[in-house]
Amino acid sequence: MPVGDVLILGKGWGGVWLALKEGMLSAEGYAQMIATTTPFNAVGSKLSGLNRCHALTDVTGSAARHLLEFVAARGWLPS
Repeated sequence: MPVGDVLILGKGWGGVWLALKEGMLSAEGYAQMIATTTPFNAVGSKLSGLNRCHALTDVTGSAARHLLEFVAARGWLPS
């Protein structure tokens, strides 16, 4: 990352999504998840409008995979 860049990480929801996928999340739990996670979408939208913002990603699937892609894009992987 260039000097002065800021990395913002949010709370992960992987366990909740897994419970949903496996049918272990009640209707009430699902409603609570939607009410809690939906506002996060607004943050990305606002950040993307900033002139200094040059990268955004949702790491819901795998934080490790996204980190690897970031490192590879920067050329930081050993040859």
